[in-house]
Amino acid sequence: MEDSEPATGTPIYFSPIYGADDHVALCYVVQVNGITLLLDCGWTDDFDIELLAPLELQADALQAVLLSHSSIQHLGALPYLVSKLKCNAEVLFSGWWWWWWFTCASQSNVHLERAFVV
Repeated sequence: MEDSEPATGTPIYFSPIYGADDHVALCYVVQVNGITLLLDCGWTDDFDIELLAPLELQADALQAVLLSHSSIQHLGALPYLVSKLKCNAEVLFSGWWWWWWFTCASQSNVHLERAFVV
């Protein structure tokens, strides 16, 4: 039997922006195969702008935003990311709550051209 090199998988890098400690809002950067995506883009109920400071450092590098839930804790900062930080990454979300995002976007004058239902 021939010796073969061990199989190596694709490295995935996962880094919390916020939400790993005691924060209720969730926001993580995931890097895989040269793609940088944001997993959730949450905010807290008090809408503290200082919580989003680390998000500003990542906005230009993002190629996609993947939203897991339709709650403030998972997507509350998305309008801020798109309108204030000028992030033009594709936004991916599940089909069962697409209407929530479009309702919020239309009320806040956020124009999202690249949103996809997965």
